[in-house]
This record gives sequence, C-alpha cells and structure tokens, in this order.
Amino acid sequence: MSSAQLTPSPAWRASWTWLDPVAFPDDQVAPLSWWAAGARAPGWRGTAGLLRRSFQVATAPGKLWLRLSADARYRLWINGRWAGRGPAMVGGSYAKTMAPDWWYFDCLDIAEHVRVGDNVLAVEVIAGPDNQTHFSQGHAGFIAELLDDAGHLLLATGSGWRGIAFTGFQAGQRKGFTRACDLRAYPHGWQLPDFDDSTWPPLVADLTPRPALRSHALPPLTEQFVAPDQGDALTIQPADHPVTTRLTFNQMLAGHLRFCAHAAEGTKLELDFEEVPGAAESDMHRLRLTLPGGTTDYESPAYFSARAVRLTVHFPPGAPALALRELGLVTRSQPVADRGAFTCSDPFLNDLWQICRQSLRLCMQDIHLDSPRHQEALGDHGDYLVEMLMAYYAFGDYALAHVDVERMALDLEQQQGAQFHTSYALLLPDVAADLLLFTGDRATARAALPAIRLTLQRALAWRDPEGLLSQAPNYMFVDWIEHGGANYHHPPAAQGMGALTAFAVRALRRAAWLTRQLDENETEAADWETAAAALADAFRICLFDPERRMYRDGLRGISRQPTHGYLPPDGATDIFTRHTNILAVWAGIVTGSEAAELMRRVLADPSLPEPQPYFQHYLFDALDAAGVFQDHARTHLDLWRPMLSAHPYSLREMWTRGDYSHAWGGTPLVQLSRRVLGVEPLEPGWGAIRLDPQPLDLAWARGTVPTPHGDIAVEWRRRGQGLVVDVQAPEGITVCRTSSSPRWGSKV
Repeated sequence: MSSAQLTPSPAWRASWTWLDPVAFPDDQVAPLSWWAAGARAPGWRGTAGLLRRSFQVATAPGKLWLRLSADARYRLWINGRWAGRGPAMVGGSYAKTMAPDWWYFDCLDIAEHVRVGDNVLAVEVIAGPDNQTHFSQGHAGFIAELLDDAGHLLLATGSGWRGIAFTGFQAGQRKGFTRACDLRAYPHGWQLPDFDDSTWPPLVADLTPRPALRSHALPPLTEQFVAPDQGDALTIQPADHPVTTRLTFNQMLAGHLRFCAHAAEGTKLELDFEEVPGAAESDMHRLRLTLPGGTTDYESPAYFSARAVRLTVHFPPGAPALALRELGLVTRSQPVADRGAFTCSDPFLNDLWQICRQSLRLCMQDIHLDSPRHQEALGDHGDYLVEMLMAYYAFGDYALAHVDVERMALDLEQQQGAQFHTSYALLLPDVAADLLLFTGDRATARAALPAIRLTLQRALAWRDPEGLLSQAPNYMFVDWIEHGGANYHHPPAAQGMGALTAFAVRALRRAAWLTRQLDENETEAADWETAAAALADAFRICLFDPERRMYRDGLRGISRQPTHGYLPPDGATDIFTRHTNILAVWAGIVTGSEAAELMRRVLADPSLPEPQPYFQHYLFDALDAAGVFQDHARTHLDLWRPMLSAHPYSLREMWTRGDYSHAWGGTPLVQLSRRVLGVEPLEPGWGAIRLDPQPLDLAWARGTVPTPHGDIAVEWRRRGQGLVVDVQAPEGITVCRTSSSPRWGSKV
C-alpha cells in the first residue's frame, strides 16, 4: 500500500456517514474519550458499523487515491482483500474527556487492489474508543472519497453506501473491561465482493459541522503475521470441562490476534495475553469470543502486547474438536529500518542497546505509546521525549516525531496549556527543540510555538512571592517512587514544587533557544530567559539547605491550593530527593564545578531514593551537563542488568514492577549512541555535530548514527591514556571534535 500523498490535496467533497442512530441512545452521543466512555457509557463501545460500496473502473489506473477517516477506527477491505486500518489517532491528554477539535484522515493509493470492472469497498467502523489512545466525537462515523491522480472525484460517502450495525460486542467498565464478542450474529463473508447486501439500508450523509480533517505524513504501519512456537495450527479435543493451553512466542510482540476456526456453534474461547508466560493478567488484557458453527475467520480489532497467549476453550455439549489454523499475532509497527547501530567491548551493553530498540519498536504505532499494554493517550510527554530521541538514534525515523509534536501542540492549544500531568506539559519545548535539532523541521517546530506560549504563561501564573512555582494545581509527574510519605506520581506541593520549578526553567530556556533558531520574536525570547533566570534564582535561594549542601524538594505550608486526591497535604518535615537536585543540574540552575560537586554528593547519599528507569534519562543528562558522565554513568547503566537478566525480551516499566513493554526506560540506547559513541547534533538538521566519546571502562566501541544527510560511522579504541577515533560523516556535516563544543544552550 503506497504511503505517498495526493498533491496538491483538494478540498473535501464527501460528507460524513453515520451508523444506524438506534445504536446510539441520546445519553450516549456526547464527545467521549476512552476514559469517559468507560465511566459514562460502557454500552456505547458495543457497536461496529459494516459498510459497503460498489464502484466501477473502466481502465487500469496508475494511481487511485482513497482518502478516508472514521470515528473512532476503520478496517478496510477492497474486493475481499485486506487493505489497511486507521485513521491515525488524534491523541489527547490522559483522562481528557473533551473531543479533539481536529481529526486525521488517511490517504492511500489503492490501485494495486482495484481491477477493471466491478469493485467493492468494505469498511468496518468500530464505534467508540476501546483504549486510551482513542478519542471520539461521540458518534460512529465514516467519511471517504476516491480520486484519480488528477484529483477528479470518483465516489464519496453521502450516496450509494449501504450498512448495518453489529452489536455483538460486550463492553465492560473503564480500566478493567473485558473485550468480548458474540460472533454468532456477525455476517461472515460480508467483506467479499459477491456478498448480497441488498437488504442492508442505505446510509445517509450528515451535514453537521465536524472538526477539521487534517492530513499527516505517517506511512501505513508494517504488519507481519507471527505464529507461536507451537506452530500456526492447533486441534483441541472436546471435554466436559474447560481445556487450557498456552501459546508462546520467542519474543515480545504487539499485535492483533488472528485465526481461522472450525468449531461447533456456541464454542467459547477465553484468551489471556501474557507478557510473562503464566503471570496473572487483568480483564483488560483478556478476549472472550463466542463462535458460530462452521468456519470463522477472525482478527481482533484491539491489539495486545504478549509473549504468550493462554487459551481456554469451553465446549458446548456434544461438540466436535476445535480446529484452529492461521493462528498467531499480526504484529504492527512503524516501517522503520535499523539504520542506527552500537557495539562495544561489553556484551551486556550491546544487549541493552538492542533490547531498548526492540521495546521502542513495540511502542511505535500510529502514535508513540508509553507501552502497547497501557496504550495511554498522547499526554505522556516524558515517554515521548525519551522515545523520540531513541527513534532518532536507532532508526533515523522522524515521521512519527513530526506528527506527535503536532498532536502535543494541538492538544495543549485546545486546553489552554493544561493537561493531566502538569510537569509533562512543560516538556513540549524540549521535544519541539529536539525535533528541530535532529530533523531541521522548522515548520513543525514553529507551529508548536502558540501551544508553548500558552503552556509557559500558565506555568508562570503559579509563581508565589518567593518566585517558586508553589501554586500549581498538582505536581504530576516526577517519578514512580514513594519517599517521605508521598507518591511522587502526585507529590504534595512541598515535595513537588522544586521539580516543577526546574522543569519550568528548562522549558523557558529551550523555548527561548527555539524562538531564536526560528528567527521569531527576540523580545519574547529575552522575556523567557529573564523569567527562567528569576525562577532559577528563587530555586537556589529558597531550596538550598546549607547543612546538607543540597536542595530540598520544596517549602512546606506556602501552597494556597486546596488539597485533593492528586495534591496531598504537605508533610511535617523537609524532604530531599536525588530527583530535585538532578533536575537542578539538568535545567541549568546549577552549573560548572558546583553542579559536579552536587551530583557527586546526591549520588553518594544512600538516604535518597534511586530514580526509576524513566527518570534515569534526566540523571544521565545531568551527569553530562556537570561533566561527570565518565565517572558515574557506568554504575547507572548497570542498574538495567537485573531487569534484563529476569526478562531478556523487552524493558519493564520500573525496576521491579509494571508492564514489560515500556520504552520510556530506553534511555541507555540514547546514552550509548550519543555519549559513549559520542555523536550528537549541534545545528538544526545535523549541519554540525559534536564528536566527544566518553569511553567509560570500555576498550572499544563502534556504531552508526543516522541523519537526514546519511549515516555517520564512528569507531574508537583505547590507546594508552587516550582514544583513537575514526569518523566518517556525510558531506555537509561539520564535525566538531572538542568536548567544549557548544550544546543546545547556544546558538551555533
């Protein structure tokens, strides 16, 4: 399927088409996110629309463009052949309950699927969101138009379509629902060209204004069928009790369950998708199916992460054996190439780099995910900050980062700079600046500036007379640790204001850098730098403890915000963490020799909690900023050893708990390529690079770093007290070899 876009893109002439309104009672048509759908309208997710449209083609087309979108998702067949799924998700903050005011459409070249003469489009529209990446306008709708290469309209929704609503899904409650479906009522074979749809009612257009449709640059996901280790065929003999078997895979996968079954009517399947074979799973990762009699082809609408699938069969009385074939997972991911590489003299670090890359691949869907197990919405900016950098170094992939930065900005604009995780909103300047630095994409970075302004203005309104951000509505998110009687997912003000102030300092400085790189408003950039300096001064003055010679997390009793579930009351004593001090260095509040001494002190203090895998990213950045990466990075890279020893397939969310497909802990890939191999961009679009290997205790390292200009190849070896470094860079890239080369804080 071609991923090229129709250029120029003509204005839409099609209209939205909606399912049978009987499927949507009046109290269930409000705009909903997955979060709200589960809480307010559990039955609303239980509908799919089956749509068909016949059309004719007189001559073999060179290109034939199908532009289409759906609320919330579609699956497409052309002449009975699978042709794709979508649309690209719009995203939105965690727990957001308003519908986005934009919507993506896909543009597919379907010429390879079309034949001269009669053709049939068959579309399944899945009503409503079933995981946290999905949002909805509150109706199940579909829009499509078919155009030739000159942009002439060949067909469109609004006339000639027929469809029915399938209500066999059984939806449960938010965060713990069981995906269940009674397939006995499903009209099997409806996707085939010769299916008789004459009794299906015609669908009508709805001229109600809808959010503006936006194009995107994402290619179709790569899909591959993977059979379990036991093979893709399985026969299970009937019994008067449930029969259980486990299908295992040799790696962690993210995909849709696929099988062809021959069974007695009423045979029931329970499938538990296990990231660790044998581990108990919640209902959220379970699929329950009731089969019709005869042969059934099935692919789950939802996708799951799994290294094993536990299959339990309930046979009706007198049933014959259940025969399964073509059994496995249809895996999906962005179509990226393994352009980046890293190997060194330590096999553990080589394995770590590879497992980070594999975990990232699981999370690179049509939206960056925190993990395919959670599938949270595009509000976890900390995850994407790390994952985007991983994608740049592992794959040289920029497409998903472009669209994700756009989505982040659109979401924050709609919510006036607010989102569920308060600190995450302040990472938008970082991801936008990184996008400019690694890709040279000035347009997307510039388009993010309105959202950046709203976010920074909102944050600065939380300042108190002392100059700290002590009046925020909450201080989510710092890290998954518990310390000083608080959970740092949502610490009290006195344990979160230092971290939030540091995040704001960094955001203001990177916003100023970004503005200047884009030749935007110099006065605004200077104002942001002034605000950052004032916040940094307040941080140093108010939070430094001369006795412990480090910074406390915050000041007790100065927040005037009412406490609530995500803002607990302050404790009775001052609290210290590594986190606040690490962020002080990461944000440039503490610099030079003072930063180096602070990092040594907090890392040597056993009373301070160890950051979890995600927060290690800020720790490594702070080590580099303080000039002590070489001294301390190896100790922290080794923290991943027990994780990989226990589960050598993918990354776990935290050191000892959480899911096993969480790429936010993949910063070792970035550190090994960026700092140990020693390659990072200095100018937007890799016009110049800083080459500064930090060898740790290694004898040698080599690898490649992909750029828009081509791949940079680096190899170094120890020779005495120094390094022999060989670098091959594409034409047009200036190599700066000194460790004092400017970083992002200076305009090159």
